[in-house]
Amino acid sequence: MLSSTNQIVTLCVCTLQVTRALASLTSKSAFQRADDNDTVVYTPSGPLSKSKTHQVTPGAHIEHLNSTITVVSADGITVNHLVPFNQATSNRNGLLNRLLTDDNEGISDGYAAYFFWSNTMPDATPLALFTTTWTVPPSPAMTNTSHLQTIFLFNALQPAVAGVSRILQPVLQYGTSAAGGGAFWSVASWYVANGTSFFTPLVRVESGQVLEGILTLDRVNSPSSAGDKVYSYTSLFAGIPSSALSISSPDPLSSAWEVLEIYNVTRAVELPQGRTQMHGIQVIDNNGRRPDLHWVANVGEGGFGAQVVVDGASNGEVDIVYPLQ
Repeated sequence: MLSSTNQIVTLCVCTLQVTRALASLTSKSAFQRADDNDTVVYTPSGPLSKSKTHQVTPGAHIEHLNSTITVVSADGITVNHLVPFNQATSNRNGLLNRLLTDDNEGISDGYAAYFFWSNTMPDATPLALFTTTWTVPPSPAMTNTSHLQTIFLFNALQPAVAGVSRILQPVLQYGTSAAGGGAFWSVASWYVANGTSFFTPLVRVESGQVLEGILTLDRVNSPSSAGDKVYSYTSLFAGIPSSALSISSPDPLSSAWEVLEIYNVTRAVELPQGRTQMHGIQVIDNNGRRPDLHWVANVGEGGFGAQVVVDGASNGEVDIVYPLQ
């Protein structure tokens, strides 16, 4: 199954080869820090300090192993940075806590409408492929002139482990985030782990453009004598090679998500109208089988809808419904 899923990725981006080489530190940077101050910015994993957000250069790889996050440059040799990882520094205790109350016409910041499924069976086979297709919505009819609204739409994978807050996601964005942006739609891949975020450069897209968010398991290694496994994943948008982001994780990413996440939305007219169909959903495990997947739908305040149109792991569809039709 790994070889077949890699064939999908190679249609869009060349293989990202990474060698763990911790002995050779140089000044060459594999990412650009978004800022050096503590201004709060938005990410598709909640608000974070700007100093904890990093743009990753093309071909770099993020190794999240043991108690550290290491960024390795595209040459696979130079270790560019070591980010201390501390579970206690997380500003989230699980992704379900992202629904925050607000007084703006009952519209909440955070997850406005979302679907999830977790592969929690004992000794469950890791997920090897999770893809979703959707169309870039029309731009909102109005912008928030005091604070530009931020809208995120994405499919994502995260560990199915209680208390672990990390997520890999190909993200469609309207508005501004730690990655930049403005009053237009753009895409990037993100990896956010317990208060630290990494993202690829934003690529502008247009309303009506069809996107396919692809998440693949590239390989499973056991580099230590203890036999601990390391799971290597890639996130990207089909046909947008610069959106590719690869990571190594100590845990399998076994929880699948489809999400609308919003910030600074004060009125329904500051959102797209109608619905976004997250369709063509494919989920395949590492044995080439489709798991017994059933989406759980949830909505926040403000008149949003979350409808499971086609359940299951083959050609599924879930619809995110906006307050204005």
